Amino acid sequence: MVVLFCITYIEIMRIDAKAFEPDNVSLSANQRISFEAGTYINSSSAVVMYRLYNPNSGEHFYTGNLGERDNLINAGWSYEGIGWTAPAKSDTPVYRLYNPNAGDHHYTMSVEEKDYLVSIGWKYEGIGWYSDDSKSVPIYRQYNPNAVSGSHNYSVNKSENDYLVSLGWREEGIGWYGINVYIITQYGDYARATQMFYTIEDSAKNLVIIDGGWDYETDAVREVIAKHNNHVNAWIITHPHPDHVDAFNEIAANPSDIVIDEVYTVDGNYDRYKETATAYDEFETYETFMSVINNMDNVHIVREDDIFYCLGLEFKVIHAWDDYVESLPTQLCNNGSMCFIVSGNYDKMMFMADILPQVENEILSRHLDEINEVDYIQLGHHGNWGPTTAFYDNTSPRAVFFDCSRAVFNLDKYDASKLKAYFEGRGIDTYTVETQPNFIVIR
Repeated sequence: MVVLFCITYIEIMRIDAKAFEPDNVSLSANQRISFEAGTYINSSSAVVMYRLYNPNSGEHFYTGNLGERDNLINAGWSYEGIGWTAPAKSDTPVYRLYNPNAGDHHYTMSVEEKDYLVSIGWKYEGIGWYSDDSKSVPIYRQYNPNAVSGSHNYSVNKSENDYLVSLGWREEGIGWYGINVYIITQYGDYARATQMFYTIEDSAKNLVIIDGGWDYETDAVREVIAKHNNHVNAWIITHPHPDHVDAFNEIAANPSDIVIDEVYTVDGNYDRYKETATAYDEFETYETFMSVINNMDNVHIVREDDIFYCLGLEFKVIHAWDDYVESLPTQLCNNGSMCFIVSGNYDKMMFMADILPQVENEILSRHLDEINEVDYIQLGHHGNWGPTTAFYDNTSPRAVFFDCSRAVFNLDKYDASKLKAYFEGRGIDTYTVETQPNFIVIR
């Protein structure tokens, strides 16, 4: 068994992605890739808790309801991101109450405190969420004795707790407990071009990047890394097409303050790939990639059936460049993609990179049982011209993810819309980069 971090070597059937520009619009990288409040796809055993702030009253508000979050943002509240993640169910409810006189909310695990507040005029609004019975992640509670509204604050951040106490807030211990989760984020460019860019982060903000997209997204990728202290624990490059590897090529060649611990990819056959490459392969991008990684001493090559670990997650490689791929007449880079399954304690997500129908039976013949168990799927070849519905008949995911641009969904010559209808017909949730960033919560 090889314990490394592994990834894929793929290519993209070009589908003339560069031709699809938004009509009469000039977009910067950060306008194309969004960092605003996105769509959260919760684990069946977890609920993301959103944190909002009312600049008029000074109240912080917490909810696991996406609709409530968005309504408050539209009403002028400031969205402050994820507060913590709660278990979907436990033996310890957290009660939510509202003071109609002060316009303030309060949250407590204490039945006695809840009943007392109701007795003096507070409105009981039911169970807001649940506390983790294993007491994994403490949520600290502080009280401002000078505030009429927004007198309590709750934070997973001990530094925030200590700072507020230094300003005169009273430390009231632990309000309740959250759970440890991992967040997989899908970024994309729905307006302009098909590409692939995902991140995985843990509760400590450690970061794994999968691909990264076009060269014009480099600044956006740098911004993501900056939010993680300019530190990338592992960077997975699925294949050397520009819509996957351009941003990496630029950042790795000119890292500035960015530190990349490890890079993972598969080993292709240079001569065979060059012999079979076509115009859409943009073989010179592969040569740039090879030039970049040949100057790095932290690049790892892995094979099918390798298992690697990162951020406490298990990564199982179910497909990579092999002799069968080399026997194909074309599409070696796409079909040489490494497919892998990321497993937490409860949830699994399969990344299919850019594989095409030519290799789907090879994968099914060796990994059918593992594929049957996945909860989420990043669809092969962006969800267009990839594995057939016969392949996906062997899966039962909760949700699937398309990395296609708007044009690929809207033009009849592509089949992404048909695949989307197939999954929706099976009652499976579908997500596209139109709603990006899309956040997948796994445990």
